[in-house]
Amino acid sequence: MYITTSNRTLPDSRPASSSPTAPPSVFNIASSSGIAVRITDYGARLMRVIVPDRHGTPTNVLLGMPTALDYLHDDVCLGAIIGRNANRIANAHCTINGVTYTLSANDGSNNSHSGPRGFEHRRWQVVEAASNAVTLTLDSPEGDQGFPGHMSVQAHYAIVGNTLSLTIDADCNTPTIANMTNHSYWNLDGEDSGDMLDQTLTIPTPWFCPISNDSIPLHTDSVAGTAMDFRKPRCIGEALRCGRNVHDPQIERARGYNHAFVFEDAHGVLEGAAPADPITGMRTVAVAASERTGITMTQRANTPAVLFYSAGYMDGVGGASGHVYHPYAGFALEAGFVPNSINDDSQISSELPAGQHYRLCIAWQFDVSD
Repeated sequence: MYITTSNRTLPDSRPASSSPTAPPSVFNIASSSGIAVRITDYGARLMRVIVPDRHGTPTNVLLGMPTALDYLHDDVCLGAIIGRNANRIANAHCTINGVTYTLSANDGSNNSHSGPRGFEHRRWQVVEAASNAVTLTLDSPEGDQGFPGHMSVQAHYAIVGNTLSLTIDADCNTPTIANMTNHSYWNLDGEDSGDMLDQTLTIPTPWFCPISNDSIPLHTDSVAGTAMDFRKPRCIGEALRCGRNVHDPQIERARGYNHAFVFEDAHGVLEGAAPADPITGMRTVAVAASERTGITMTQRANTPAVLFYSAGYMDGVGGASGHVYHPYAGFALEAGFVPNSINDDSQISSELPAGQHYRLCIAWQFDVSD
């Protein structure tokens, strides 16, 4: 489960810093299956993910920037770990253990991704690097981003076979919020191929959260008969056109998708949603596929929701291959709690109680069809 009662001692961490004194470091990991990954300590980011396509051609399926130094100016969170809280908090206020905290209002009246200098703009400390794994740590001091408590965070990336995994562990000395995610953008046709609208997506739950005009989840509703229905493999572009043709306000508000799909709420696993494995706590939250390359990506996580973002607001971002990313250049599948769950009793809360340990597990499995 994403919050456990076990206590762990994490390695010593570097104090939070958004102004590295040296260029960010880069680490390469790989597996015998042909998957190769580049990681930087700036934001503990994935920079590229190389996967062989159906012809064996190495294909970078991750949107990124040309160099690690370029990420210092990134404002769309490419490949980054987001923390302490991913996505929005309504009115930039949250109540934790009975105390109300005021946060930075960096998205209209709301707080987004914890504020303007979140974990994605911190220099993490690499404590272990091997041929197939990298471990990074970060120290988030009391009051960081307006949140209570002193938090120690560890992120572990690893490749085993055809699966890339990320495990984030965190402990805090007081009750706080803990809702981290990885904010990678994927394009299984290749990051330099243009948009991802011809790719298919499956999200195995019949439930999503409609959003307000300022992207705050309103309640949980059925996907049936809407552009939100990804229970079976569906072309992303076709679903988007379906929503636009009927002037779906949900599609119009997000310029596509920026919606949480829910598997489990405060009352338990939702009817028809993919269940979690009783041993690992992991469930399949999404499956994406490209007919062009034959690459399929199955994403699993131990979270109650996944946020599907179709990057409708991305534009003018310089890409890894020297080209420019435009809207729908990639899609993000942000595994975590429902946005604003800290203020929503109907959802599983992102509050981390005192003495409890936080663990987020995400796995991306890459397969190829003929």
